[in-house]
This record gives sequence, C-alpha cells and structure tokens, in this order.
Amino acid sequence: MGSNYFRSRIEGYRWLRSDGKPSFSTRVYRVEKELERLAKKILVSVSQTSPVLDAIEKMYTFQEEQLLVLHGENNFSGLVTSENVIDYLGGGELYNIVMDRHGGEIHSALNEQVKTIMIKESPFVYINEKLPDVISSMIKNKTRALPVLYKDNTVYGIITQRDIVMLLAEKRTGVKAGEICSPIISVNSLDPLIVGMKMLVQTSLDSIYVKNEMDQIIGTLDSSGIVQLFGSHEAFKFVKKGYLTEVNSIPIKDVMQFNIERVYKQVDMGDVISKMFNKKLKTVLVTDENDEDIGMITFDDAFFVLALPI
Repeated sequence: MGSNYFRSRIEGYRWLRSDGKPSFSTRVYRVEKELERLAKKILVSVSQTSPVLDAIEKMYTFQEEQLLVLHGENNFSGLVTSENVIDYLGGGELYNIVMDRHGGEIHSALNEQVKTIMIKESPFVYINEKLPDVISSMIKNKTRALPVLYKDNTVYGIITQRDIVMLLAEKRTGVKAGEICSPIISVNSLDPLIVGMKMLVQTSLDSIYVKNEMDQIIGTLDSSGIVQLFGSHEAFKFVKKGYLTEVNSIPIKDVMQFNIERVYKQVDMGDVISKMFNKKLKTVLVTDENDEDIGMITFDDAFFVLALPI
C-alpha cells in the first residue's frame, strides 16, 4: 500500500502508547483468536514465473485484490496486489519497465513475469500469532493484507483488512462519519485512464471519485474496475497498433462505476460500515445538513475506527 493516504489517516488515532507499544481498541481483545480461525485458506495463487496477465485474470475471475506468489511445494515467495498491477500498467514507477523493456507493447508487457512486479519482501505473520499482532503488522507495514505462514514458511492462507473489519464490526461505535471523513479525492470523467491510475497509486486508495465537467460527482474509479478491464480482455478492443498507451488513453468514463452512496455526517460508523459491506462499497461520501458533500470514508477508515482507540 502506498503511504500518503495511510499516513494522513493514522494521525488521529492513539496508535502508540507513551512506552512505544501498540494500543488497540477493547473490541480487538474481545474477539482475539488465533489466525488459524481467522485467515482464509489459500484458494488461488500464482508463481514467480507466471505472466502478469495470468495474475490479472485470476484477480478478476476470483474477485481478489491480492494473490500469494508461491514456488515449489506451497513455499512463500511474495505477494502481488491490484495496486502493483495498476502501478505497472501506467500508474507508477513500474510503468518504466513497460516502456523501457517492452517498448510499450501491450502483449509483451502482459507476458512479463509476476516476479518483476510483486512485493518480494512482503511482510507476513505466522499462524500462531494473535489478532493484535496482525493489526500491528498491517499498520507498521502499511498493507491491507498479510500472508499467513506455518513455521516452515509454507503457506496457510491470507488475512486482509476487510476480514478484520468484518470481524470487529459493531452496530454502534460511538464515532460519527463526519468526525473521521477525509477530503474527497477525484478525477474528471474525460481524463485519460492513466490519470486515474496515477491518482490511485499516488494516494494508495483503491477507489476514487469521478466528476463530470460541471464538477458533479457521477461515479467512482476502482482498482477492481481496472483489473476487470484487463482481466476480461475487454482492454484489447481498444488496441489497434499493439500499444498499452492505446488503452491508457481511453476516457475514465469508459471504465468508471456508477455506485455512489452517501451518509449523513452524524451517522454512526457502525451503520456506515454495515452499508459498505451490504452494498459492496469501497468508499462512501459524507454529507452535511445542506446535503453538500464534505468528505469521503474508505475501508482504511473503517479499519482504524474499529481497531484503534480514537
């Protein structure tokens, strides 16, 4: 996960005690369990030598934001995420590989091995560790997912930020939406896709808002939508000369989703989180008494509200 948004959101929480040790909300200790009961067993993975397109296709088919990278008999090599994919396809520094090594040619670039874009020294946790250990590692390493390993470094599964939010969710948190929302991050619907990809990588978000030429919010650009574009092979219909820039030049409106939801600033975060799960949202807008949009809430915010003392 990129650090900009994460760092700005963690500042309002009492994450470290005066002695430097992590501080967690009481709900973390109420549900404390070992990872064998919390983590998802590995269902889908890729190898270091798998083509990048294979990883994208699996993310799309299995609706996964992260894939474990394995070698040999279930041995852990690293992690590849939708953010790594978007970084490589045009959003970040990995895009230099596409241009320098592959001359921007889309089929050659998508045939690059996963090991080129994966997180090679990915943080992980062992299966006997407890929930506070997991939360601490996620925050320190600025990641939304952690591989779960046996002591011999073979893989048991993975635990995600979303899993923890679901585990800790309560109807009432005592925190209002307006207290923790952040400024709305958006792009224009007519901007080329690469502009949205760069914004996703720069902010470390997996969903940003899309505005029209009248500055009205009309939808979202999600990491999953970009994965779907390539994983479904729909991207190839835009390719006439064989270059990735042909896809990256399409307007964001051709890839955006129209799933906008709003909550009033006085609504408890418990209700906000419930809505996000029920409607499969990555972000919601927060409004004031005049129905004006004043901010946005992401799953990062839900994670911090539930896991840390405010």
